[in-house]
Amino acid sequence: MKSEDQAELVGKRKREALLYRVAILLVLLTAGLVYYWIHSPTYAVLELEQSIKDRDLATFYSRIDLNRIYDSSLDAGAVLETGNDSSWDAIQANIGAGVNKVLKSQVMNSVKHDIELQFRRDVNASLETKSPTPVLFPISIMREFFEDSQGLVFGKLARLGDIALVNVDVSLKKMAKSYPLTLKLEKVGEWKVTGFEGLASSLSLYEKDRVSRVNDHNANVEREFKDLVPFFGQIREEPKLFKIGQELKFEFLFQNKGMSPLDRIEGVLTIHNIKGETVLKEAFSGADLHLNRNEKKVFLLSKDIGVLGDKVSFADGLTLHFEVETVRFEDGKTLRIVKGYGEL
Repeated sequence: MKSEDQAELVGKRKREALLYRVAILLVLLTAGLVYYWIHSPTYAVLELEQSIKDRDLATFYSRIDLNRIYDSSLDAGAVLETGNDSSWDAIQANIGAGVNKVLKSQVMNSVKHDIELQFRRDVNASLETKSPTPVLFPISIMREFFEDSQGLVFGKLARLGDIALVNVDVSLKKMAKSYPLTLKLEKVGEWKVTGFEGLASSLSLYEKDRVSRVNDHNANVEREFKDLVPFFGQIREEPKLFKIGQELKFEFLFQNKGMSPLDRIEGVLTIHNIKGETVLKEAFSGADLHLNRNEKKVFLLSKDIGVLGDKVSFADGLTLHFEVETVRFEDGKTLRIVKGYGEL
């Protein structure tokens, strides 16, 4: 019995030793997998994605290399618009050109400032409550593109040595559309984003979409204006006093077919010749009209075309048209032609 007990005890100790070694192996394997995972490009991408959701600026900066992004020049041929020498314009103008318009340190400081403003912006703030402001100078399309972004959807990651690429869909709030980008990550100590690929094509598509949005908006305004405020007009050419020179008489009216009294109309009266060419323009502004529904208001304006006015150009076939710019009703409804995407 004693020898059997000893054999059982030895067997038990061997099993315990084996289990201990297996446990140690599992711990080491798990630690290795964890180490590999947290030092993988996939983990870097997930951490970057989470930092954007959590507005964790420190983690965000730990996963991007702004200097490398700047030095990489992003994409060749992505220059779409230049205007004021802002930091974003400098980066954009530098794309594919290899020319710095301002000192790199100034650019980086300004870009970091813009990034921090984006992270600190109140997510519950309603951008729609802001009244549109006129664009005084061209703004970098690239800056508008990234400032309008409201979310990123990360796709599959492909790794080749110390370089990895991951596809990303950038969702723009104002445009209500997503655009594809490819992030380039490099192992610089830790995995960090060091550049973009496909930015030029995305910006080019974004530029076309901006133009389409402006054109669609203005076309809708013009159609709605014709429905709500019909315009009727004619033009006469008459000699001035003592028959010295010529003047044009604009006779026109607006009718309000809207649901609320019409308060204001702004636009341009245009005269077309028999060929349909615009031969004369005259600004028009009518304020405080208080034109009730279905009411009409007649206007009469005179335009001096000078002693040397070309009577041939104004002889026959003249028609009067109105190009709307702004219409406002007393209930707050406003129709407005815009010149650029920033005004939408």
